Amino acid sequence: AMTTGGESTTVGITGSAAVNHIKGNTASLLENNKINNAKNIDVLSANIGSQIATGLGLKVDTTKEGLEIAGSGSVNLIDQSASAKLKNNIINANEQNNTNQTDIDVLAYTDDLQVTGGVSVNFAKKANAIGASVSFADVKNNVEAAIEQGEHKNIKDVNVTAGFNATQISTAVGVAISTNENALNGAFVYNHLDNKVQSNIKDTHISQSGHTHLNVGTLTAEQYQHTRDDTQSLNT
Repeated sequence: AMTTGGESTTVGITGSAAVNHIKGNTASLLENNKINNAKNIDVLSANIGSQIATGLGLKVDTTKEGLEIAGSGSVNLIDQSASAKLKNNIINANEQNNTNQTDIDVLAYTDDLQVTGGVSVNFAKKANAIGASVSFADVKNNVEAAIEQGEHKNIKDVNVTAGFNATQISTAVGVAISTNENALNGAFVYNHLDNKVQSNIKDTHISQSGHTHLNVGTLTAEQYQHTRDDTQSLNT
């Protein structure tokens, strides 16, 4: 916004707001099945994306006197989950009739970029200037990989992995400039992060000759891609 005048007295207000309110669920579920002679069983759920909320408030005033206000607000409200589950399945019910040992891989993964930012700039030639910016983020992520219930026989290796790799950036900048030296600026940033990452094997029976791995933690994009490539190659 721009205001011009000679001897006038003005009050000018300009502002902007950016809001993301996102709730999403990515799920992969293999449930209540009978599977025999499978070389590999792979259950994959991946949530990859970005949520960006930015607001810019700009006010320029060339009047002789008055009050000029510029403000911006940015809000990210994110609630999302990624889950991969193998639940209540019967794998290789008759071990003697199954010539293949089965590998089981369950992977749930989130790779997210969340940006919340606000910039407010106010310039007044001789008027009083106020510049303010507010940035608010409430982010929840739930990642779960699990094998639950069921009977799993003639199994070789079991891998259950929950991976989480997220970047949260919040900024707020408030700038006020007045040639009469009456300027007020401020910035406020609030972040609330609630991230839950878990891998489970529960209430199930597994008879195997190989290894069982429960993995939880940060999984980089390169590691995820390597895991996904391995999963795809197993199915070719």
